[in-house]
Amino acid sequence: MKMMKDVFKRREIKYVLTSKQAALLRQIASKYMVEDKFGRSNVKSIYFDTPNYVLIRRSLEKPLYKEKFRIRFYGEAVAGDDVFLEIKKKLKHVVYKRRVKLEYQEALDFMAGKNDQEVFIDKSPKEQQILKELQYARDFYGGLIRSAHIEYDRIALTGIEDKNLRLTFDCNICMVSEGSKNEETQLHRILPEGKVLLEVKTLNGLPLWLREFMGKEKIIKGSFSKYGEAYKKCIKGSFDYEGFEERRVG
Repeated sequence: MKMMKDVFKRREIKYVLTSKQAALLRQIASKYMVEDKFGRSNVKSIYFDTPNYVLIRRSLEKPLYKEKFRIRFYGEAVAGDDVFLEIKKKLKHVVYKRRVKLEYQEALDFMAGKNDQEVFIDKSPKEQQILKELQYARDFYGGLIRSAHIEYDRIALTGIEDKNLRLTFDCNICMVSEGSKNEETQLHRILPEGKVLLEVKTLNGLPLWLREFMGKEKIIKGSFSKYGEAYKKCIKGSFDYEGFEERRVG
């Protein structure tokens, strides 16, 4: 059985395309790339932050180093379903991602500090190391809480020859507001309709055919953080910082 990759090191370059540009690029890319094992999927991420959102606030200041913590899954997830618990770090222009597979409720409990002993049982040494790293970060920040639930539709391509090249096309990016039992779940769009977020994930830079497409379409790279946009558009205006004492870190 093929092992799931749990450690990543790469550059991630982001572009915002129109739907028409995204469709054209996928057509061109079909000569060099195929859909990966996740292919077309609905991706959901639950982010964790301090109660006063110190992680995302500092991330938006564009420091040389930043990190984020999240649970990621595809489609719906209930207590016993497998999900990925991830720590994602960015140093200068290089992204490092480490993840471990846990059951959904197990991951939620771990981030809440409820099962620190049980979660290590039957885990490989590499998985235990990732869990220890997550545990240290969680405790270092004085505890982390669920801060945002984001979902989107993704088409993911991987290189036929260059296995380190990956393109993801994300649309319908929304922050999910989960109401009480008597309230409907609300979706708050954080990328305009008709726009697609392209992420190029690579170790070797952009291939010639992709550079030519970007030049012809006059597309320039930008900066777009799903959690960052959700914070600015859906969280920041409704959060009262008064009474919080920011803990200085680093």
